[in-house]
Amino acid sequence: MTRPEARDPAPATHGVAPTVPEPLPVGPMANPEVRRVLLRLRTPPRTGWLLRGGGYLGLVAIATFLWIWCAVQVATVLALLTHPPLLIWLYDWNVYHAAAGQLVDRTLYRVPLVEPGFSLPLPVFNYPPLAAVWVLPLLPLGREAGGIAFEFLSLGCLAAGLMFAVRALGLRYPWAWAAGILALWLATFPYLATFPYVVAEIGLGNNNELMFLLVSGFTVAHLAGHQRVAGLLLGLAIATKVWPVALVILLLREKRWSELRWAAGFVAIQGVLILAWLGPDVLPNLIHAVFFANGPRNYPDVPALWTTTARNNWSWWPSWGTYAVAVLFAAIPARGRIGLGLAIIAGLSLNANLWFHYDWAFYLGWALVVVGLGRQVRSLRPPARPSWSSVGSTSTIGRGARYSAG
Repeated sequence: MTRPEARDPAPATHGVAPTVPEPLPVGPMANPEVRRVLLRLRTPPRTGWLLRGGGYLGLVAIATFLWIWCAVQVATVLALLTHPPLLIWLYDWNVYHAAAGQLVDRTLYRVPLVEPGFSLPLPVFNYPPLAAVWVLPLLPLGREAGGIAFEFLSLGCLAAGLMFAVRALGLRYPWAWAAGILALWLATFPYLATFPYVVAEIGLGNNNELMFLLVSGFTVAHLAGHQRVAGLLLGLAIATKVWPVALVILLLREKRWSELRWAAGFVAIQGVLILAWLGPDVLPNLIHAVFFANGPRNYPDVPALWTTTARNNWSWWPSWGTYAVAVLFAAIPARGRIGLGLAIIAGLSLNANLWFHYDWAFYLGWALVVVGLGRQVRSLRPPARPSWSSVGSTSTIGRGARYSAG
């Protein structure tokens, strides 16, 4: 009888689970060089410093923007002294201020528009009543101080509108983009001030910065599916200046019934309240002032956009040409960002006089079209062939998993 062979005693683990050696990798991962390259390709980049740097740059841009605004005001006054024939300082603000005063007196659309001591470009207020309602909180400040406050608020609307526009275009960190764009724009003001109408866009006192904020906010809410917010913003925009009504065609095409209800409901409710204040007999005068008193005006020296430029430069351009362009752009059966951009351009084409201070909304419309087309082109590309950098996952690298090119 032979003794059984002695076995090595199990190593003492002292309560610690024994370590199981990982199996050797097989396939392409058996090559150390391939494994090293795959690990390097699939390791996320260290971008923390870049994000922190972007945040610091955004803060610096905001501080620069606030500092330059003071210099912009001084430069605006100097430019006005240098170009006295322009008379652009608070030129449009005087119209809103006079209309707000008549709204309080319940004489809006009933008597000629008058601002004591100033010559107004219009004999009658040719915007919807809500455009005058926005000015009511500033009436106690007076004409000059209220106009300066309106300029600050307009620049705030422009900054917020840029943030929403960047978000609508699908870019990350919209606040940093908005601050950077504004800082760059205002930092180059010493050069831009040599063009008188760039100064005019700052000191004119128009409400197109507010319209840019409303329209860009609507695009973000619409793309995110927040139909109640989108409808309210669209209703505000339509009741302030009529041209965003072209976006209703997009809502019908996309069957956004909730947005339509909220937009139509807001427009109807504010219209009833305005008529209750002014009196229902003012309705014919209101309709004539808003839809028929704002005919084409030719100012060859004033920069214009889009179809107004065509009318000023081409003698053969028909008077109905801008409305034909609006119908053409609105009829294109596009959705998403492309549909939004085309609808914005169609709405702006409804303006008989599309002056230079409509530029931010105009550029937003075209940017949405370009970004939407770019995304559609990328979606039409055939899928990329799998490469070694996309094989497997970091959780299985080095654990013996079999890798293949499929």
